[in-house]
Amino acid sequence: MEITDILTDLRALPTRIESEADPMTRARLVGETLAAFAEIEAALKEVRRPAVVELRGQGLTLRAIGEELGLSASRVDQISRGLSG
Repeated sequence: MEITDILTDLRALPTRIESEADPMTRARLVGETLAAFAEIEAALKEVRRPAVVELRGQGLTLRAIGEELGLSASRVDQISRGLSG
């Protein structure tokens, strides 16, 4: 399965959870999903920072990286310095 397919499935989660008949099940699934997303977010930040540092090492400017990633140059700088991923 491609990452883009996985992202599509993830985006469908709210609708799928909402379709659960039992409200307790819906609430539990939302809690479990949010906890999993928090773990995934932390892990992804640990992947992104070294990638940004590597790009800087290749001579790319903060602005060039930011334009490619859809981020401001200041945000790329924060990421490269490990400030909130």
